[in-house]
Amino acid sequence: MFRAIPLVVILLVGATPTAAQEGPVVPVGTRVRFTPAHSARDRVVGTVTGQRADSLLVWTERRETIPVPLAGLDRLEVSNGVHGHALTGLGLGLLVGAVAGGTIGAAVEPDELLGRGVNVLAGVVLGVAGGGLIGVAVGASIQSERWQPLPEGERTVSSFSPSGDRLAVGLSLRF
Repeated sequence: MFRAIPLVVILLVGATPTAAQEGPVVPVGTRVRFTPAHSARDRVVGTVTGQRADSLLVWTERRETIPVPLAGLDRLEVSNGVHGHALTGLGLGLLVGAVAGGTIGAAVEPDELLGRGVNVLAGVVLGVAGGGLIGVAVGASIQSERWQPLPEGERTVSSFSPSGDRLAVGLSLRF
């Protein structure tokens, strides 16, 4: 066992780092949004079609494949998918429905036996029901894409190549 330790040390000492090939690790087919560091473009959205040693290949929404230099990225985000806004629509619909229904109920001629309060309450109940249904339908029809930034620490790769006839072994741990 102890005889193998010097062998491993010798093997690792012979490994020399290459020009650190650092860049995003994004699987092919992933939808990405990025901001180039020195470019006239603001944001570019597309799908990763490949990765080279120094760049990502991205099929953009303009229907062109462009190489994106890894060193030239200010920000890189990965899509979490498209989501609707049904709950937001429900909340807004309930609120608008309650206000509108209560206002209409207050404007109606009050009943002699029950008074204006019952009209307002009935207007609020009907307004909440109608506003909630309309709000859910409108909110669900509005779709938006959610993006998650890819932190620097999670998007770097380093490669090592052996010098001469030596074997190189590398290990990377994240905590």
